[in-house]
Amino acid sequence: MRFGEGPETVSLLAADAARAEKASFPHGVSTKRVDRVSGTDKANRSAPIGEVEKHFNVEKTGTKPNHYTVHLPKPVTQEAADKFNHVFKPKE
Repeated sequence: MRFGEGPETVSLLAADAARAEKASFPHGVSTKRVDRVSGTDKANRSAPIGEVEKHFNVEKTGTKPNHYTVHLPKPVTQEAADKFNHVFKPKE
């Protein structure tokens, strides 16, 4: 699950990835692994982890048990942003 409403722009993804890298995380964006998406999570975007891993490297990061980083290219490209937005869709 990726918190917040989408779609995300190249500049927003790049800024998040730069912040992650500055905090000693991989160049990418934070996600949370959940077993199911509840009604309160519908404003957020989600995708099955297997689908995300078809397009991006996903790594368990941080101290929280469900925190993962989705790696993004450096620099973040429009192609990567488009792919990210295609994979992470709002829950219907």
